[in-house]
Amino acid sequence: MTVTLNLTAEQEKRLDLVAKARGLEKQAILHEMIDQALAQETVVEPEPRERIAGLFAGKMHMAEDFDAPLPDSFWLGEE
Repeated sequence: MTVTLNLTAEQEKRLDLVAKARGLEKQAILHEMIDQALAQETVVEPEPRERIAGLFAGKMHMAEDFDAPLPDSFWLGEE
């Protein structure tokens, strides 16, 4: 995956300093920072919920002309 970061001049300057101090490339520093940030996150996937049949019964209705053919004006963009 490719990600583009728009760093401020100050952020880029600090990234250069940290990379030089550690003797690493900027990309390696960013990978390390991302790994640390992701390790701190707790991701809980929601449990699938059981579907309940008829839960919203009667909440909508189908128009009487639902199956009627659409007029040519609809298909030609004249409506």
